[in-house]
Amino acid sequence: MRTVARRVRYRFFPERQLYFRANGVVRFVSISPRVQIVGSAIALAFICWVGITSFNFLARDEMMAAKERKIEDMARAYESLHAEMQRLQADVKATAERLRARQEYLRQLVGDDADEPVLPEENQPGTTEAKPDKAGLQPMAFFLDALTGRNDAEPSSSQEIDLIEEELAALAVRQQAIAKRLLVLTRQEIAEFDQVLEAAGLSKHDVLVVAGEKARDLGQGGPFMAWGEELSAAESATLDESERTGISGDPFMALYASQNELITLTGLFANMPVTKPVENYYISSGYGRRLDPLSKRRAMHYGVDMAGWWNTPVMASADGVVSFAGRNGAYGNFVEVDHGNGFRTRYGHLKRIKVKKGQRVERGQVVGLMGSTGRSTGPHLHYEVWFADKPLNPLKIFKVTDDVLKIQQQHTLGSG
Repeated sequence: MRTVARRVRYRFFPERQLYFRANGVVRFVSISPRVQIVGSAIALAFICWVGITSFNFLARDEMMAAKERKIEDMARAYESLHAEMQRLQADVKATAERLRARQEYLRQLVGDDADEPVLPEENQPGTTEAKPDKAGLQPMAFFLDALTGRNDAEPSSSQEIDLIEEELAALAVRQQAIAKRLLVLTRQEIAEFDQVLEAAGLSKHDVLVVAGEKARDLGQGGPFMAWGEELSAAESATLDESERTGISGDPFMALYASQNELITLTGLFANMPVTKPVENYYISSGYGRRLDPLSKRRAMHYGVDMAGWWNTPVMASADGVVSFAGRNGAYGNFVEVDHGNGFRTRYGHLKRIKVKKGQRVERGQVVGLMGSTGRSTGPHLHYEVWFADKPLNPLKIFKVTDDVLKIQQQHTLGSG
């Protein structure tokens, strides 16, 4: 091995002399193989260094551009993740605010009485429908307040957001369950109204069409919740049965429609003329076809004749405004009271009128005295009830007097 190395050294790096001549004198310097090898190594290293440095200098711009592209890609990825996080946070807040609005709506329906029984389980034997108590809504309200009320404690990770979304979903399920149960109770109340209206000879649909817009202006409130097009009471009455019961779709939409209908019916019943206008009487002529007492010919009688003593007080059947007071042809001395929501009552053949046109009267207030003015054969009150410019049978109205007064009392106490 040494022989080969020695042979290579003497072949490529033999001893060399450098001659220098100056002023006729010749000198030389001997360069040994070792010096040549060391010098060659140094020269080779220098050439490599120059080559690498030149390459790096020439490729520096490309490397920097690649690094800048990588940094930009990382920045875009971060911005995308940040935007996604902000979107998730906004979705969580929007969901929480929507649940908060629904929570306030449920609180409004439940009321302030926290002593009422907790909502029973569905289809549980031996239980009756009960209104969910406000105390049962407090855990949801506490969570929503904690979530939507903090401005400096945003969810900072997708895991935290996922956890909050799960909790909000659970709250939404519970709210929907309460809404469905409240819907059942609301529909039961509406069914009671419907039975009374049917007994009085009224159509609930016609009542809602006539009275809906006016009754909806009565005392209402609560937070706004956008559930699509707002329905009038008449429109809510035409909803598909599955939408009305909340079996399909959003139960809050069905609950809102039913509550709107119930509010309209409540406003209608508030001034429904059901009180009998005289206390002591007998029916001398009923509603409908009859033999006219004067002409002895068959005729249509749009009211009832309530016979009694002269000067018997005649009272307003409900609160209202006097729309007519004076002489009115065959009616004689005549009073008409507008009770609102399409209802009007008429009082004819009065001996004396006790009110004036435009005067506001209350239920039970005396509007006149019984007499026999106009086309009459003796002292009596000719009494008519009109709804939406159509006459009703007052005797049917009298049959539901107790039911209507009971409903009025219940809702007056409930609103107080």
